[in-house]
Amino acid sequence: MRIWLTKGAILTPSYYDFISTYSESLTVKELMKKRNIVPHCISLHRNAAYFVEFKDGDNPYNVRKYSLLQVSQKDHSKYCYIVPLKDFISYCDDLDVASRHIVWLSHSARCGSTLWGQIFNALPGWNVVSESLFFTHSLLYERPFGDVVTYSKTKQFAQLVVAGFKFHVSRFPDDHGVLFKMSTHDCHLLSPVHKYFKNMVVLHAYRNALDSSKSWYNSVIGFDVILSIKYLFGRALDIRHRSEYIALDVFSLYTQSLFKSMENLDTFRPQGLFEWYLFLWCSFNDGIRDAERDGIVVKYLKYESLMEDKETYIRKLFDYLGICQDQVSVALEATEVDSQAGTFLSHETRKNNKRWIRTDENARRATSILNTMGYPDLDTDLTFENTL
Repeated sequence: MRIWLTKGAILTPSYYDFISTYSESLTVKELMKKRNIVPHCISLHRNAAYFVEFKDGDNPYNVRKYSLLQVSQKDHSKYCYIVPLKDFISYCDDLDVASRHIVWLSHSARCGSTLWGQIFNALPGWNVVSESLFFTHSLLYERPFGDVVTYSKTKQFAQLVVAGFKFHVSRFPDDHGVLFKMSTHDCHLLSPVHKYFKNMVVLHAYRNALDSSKSWYNSVIGFDVILSIKYLFGRALDIRHRSEYIALDVFSLYTQSLFKSMENLDTFRPQGLFEWYLFLWCSFNDGIRDAERDGIVVKYLKYESLMEDKETYIRKLFDYLGICQDQVSVALEATEVDSQAGTFLSHETRKNNKRWIRTDENARRATSILNTMGYPDLDTDLTFENTL
């Protein structure tokens, strides 16, 4: 089924009603022939898979135009297609893409991951899938029971996630590499994907806790009311806004799986948005470190090292990935453009936002939080083992 969408329609079928008009019916094979569609989400309740189509001639994977796929597919989609979930799974099962050159890039937020996406987007023979909503939605919103972590380890979830990765990869030429820039909380997807793409290279971008949390705080200070202490530590019975539900589920996910103990939360309840981000920064890094402890080889990319000497750092990464050094000049050109211009994360927007003000007390609290979570003091220059 094809559905026409109004501009800016919200496309989370399990939770939203979106303004739509029935247009026509298509077979799965006819749909898969279209080049400008992306998987949007699935509904276990409806046994359906949802796709969105961009306008004719558009490329939804153009990271220069759409830095985040999960945002662009909401704002720029023309049609929504609904197909039986079993047909989508069957189609993906027949895709043989296991030998493709795949790079996984997770990150701890505000640490240059978007810049890396822009670099790979500029390279010939490479494509970028930047934070697809399909994966986040499959993990957080369509689980058949409340425990996110347990569901993430089921065969059903693994089948859905691998199908999504295979579909994305199939959109690109066979001789192209694909960089998957993941959302911050997508490390729960890594195990089943790594089992399928056995030659996949795993990267994790990070930045020192102080600067990362300050940057995040300065970017989205408007969410301070949503992320209040009362909200974070209480299960709201009447969830009126989807943004609140999303944040609450992310918090629940990490308290269940990654935080060292619930007693730590009782001792160090975050006071305001900056401390909340410190907790998340620990959790985002913990997620990939847990994968590393499970035997997955991870190479860490440090933001400060990239900014100190872009050319040298890019050359080191290209050497690690087997990318021709002749492409370094192309990569350097990509770093000269504000990749988030026009968004709430742009330099122009952030310079007008409220700034985090340091005091002896909030610095002490921040260090206590980090130490309790197993990380060094707030002002420490952190370097993970196996950092490039």
